Amino acid sequence: MALTKASRERITDAELLPTVARIIDDQKDVIQDYLGDDLSREVIEGQDVVRNALSEEQGREYLEFCYAVNNSTTQEDADAVVEYARTLLPEKEMAELEEKIESNKSVMMSEAEVYARALSPSLRAPFWKDMQKLVVKATVLFAAGIVYACIPHVVIWGKVAAAAAIAVAAGVVAATVMSLIRYYKFGGEKGESFNEWLTSVTTEPKTSYALAASMIAVGSTLKRSPLITGIIICVFALYGIVDDVKPLLTKYNFKV
Repeated sequence: MALTKASRERITDAELLPTVARIIDDQKDVIQDYLGDDLSREVIEGQDVVRNALSEEQGREYLEFCYAVNNSTTQEDADAVVEYARTLLPEKEMAELEEKIESNKSVMMSEAEVYARALSPSLRAPFWKDMQKLVVKATVLFAAGIVYACIPHVVIWGKVAAAAAIAVAAGVVAATVMSLIRYYKFGGEKGESFNEWLTSVTTEPKTSYALAASMIAVGSTLKRSPLITGIIICVFALYGIVDDVKPLLTKYNFKV
């Protein structure tokens, strides 16, 4: 179900609650260890989390946000995620989110055409398509990180839903990055390894690879919550791409 501003009002409990419970159950192996301080390492069960969240301040809004993140596949969906975030963030943080989103969109796509030309002709169109997908996915991941970082300490169960949203968002970023890695491993210039290329583009001040932009964006939340780093790295490890992106992760102070 694609989410827009208009469809938000039509999400019923019958759709929302079991869906978010399933998302939490699917992601609990990723997020459980990172939530130990808040939940005393209790076993996380999706139905219990959803039920308890509904009794917290803005609990349903956090569940809706998790639902929105899980259902975001298009730019319109990403815009809807940002609108959900608006109900959960203070004005200052919301302004920061919107500013970062716009700047990162520009950075991500500014050099994409140049990178595409380095590929074989058959790979240029799919590479460009995946770059556009990554703009959407990075927007959603950044929004999820900011929302989690700004959750009040007294909101415990909403944090679980928000952490699950981060894991979902990181997963779709990782899947898209895997496609981009594949293009450069099999379609890039001969003699240039992916790590060498990645290191060169992330150290040039006037150029930036799409993943670098998303990491810079999410990195601004890390000052507030190291949990976000852990979840992202854990998800990247599950997708088997940590070794490929280590130069970039190290540059932006992700612990790998």
